[in-house]
Amino acid sequence: MTIVAIVDSGVNLKHRDIVTKLWKNSAEIPGNGIDDDSNGAVDDVHGFDALASAGLSASLLNDGDPQGHGTHVAGIVARLSPKSKIMPIRILDADGNGRMSDALFAWSYALENGAKVINNSFGVVGLPPAEFSFMEEAVRFGREKYGAVFVVAAGNQSNNNDILPGTPANVSGMISVGATTASGGVASFSNFGKTSVHLFAPGERIVSSDAFNSSGSTIKNGTSQAAPMVSAVLANFSGKKKNSSALVLEQTVFKGLRPSEKLA
Repeated sequence: MTIVAIVDSGVNLKHRDIVTKLWKNSAEIPGNGIDDDSNGAVDDVHGFDALASAGLSASLLNDGDPQGHGTHVAGIVARLSPKSKIMPIRILDADGNGRMSDALFAWSYALENGAKVINNSFGVVGLPPAEFSFMEEAVRFGREKYGAVFVVAAGNQSNNNDILPGTPANVSGMISVGATTASGGVASFSNFGKTSVHLFAPGERIVSSDAFNSSGSTIKNGTSQAAPMVSAVLANFSGKKKNSSALVLEQTVFKGLRPSEKLA
């Protein structure tokens, strides 16, 4: 079993696609208002809400995902890696906004609670490298000490990330994922970059879980949808290759890639 952390807007904890695949913190007693495992988060049974410094709660709008983005992302992992467990971590508010500092709290929580793959379908454009050097250290630590793999959406601004970096898309140690169309070309919205975007996955008209309907699905476009496809593949490899290092998991995925003239 591989734990996949979804660092995003939360997850609808009652959605039928996800409810049976949620990670569970066995050291926490549900609903008693106590931090049973003394990790700084009260009632974090099924994940962490960095905005509230507490466990992700189904009392939030849409049963844990006020914005809806994270549920769609989590649903992709749940469908493509059915044996994995989903660890939702909320850093984005109902408008989809968040702070990069909360991403660090999210990664720390994920690593300390056993996440092997950390999916990051969020980001901003244009921060200078000095602004995210602290994130590079966190990723390096997570990879080396915990063997975790970090996956990130390249961004949806049609930018060349080699020239105009995105955060955390350009953070060293991340696997940055661009989006393709149904025909295999680069999606018109997808960021790209020969050195900074490492691979592409489908990101156009992707059907996945709808946070606004606990039994429904919806269609979304974006590198946010491409990234969890890669996370799911990594999770599947991790399930087969127990205790593999981050480097081994990454190499396994990259060895299976096929070059395409459409992505040149």
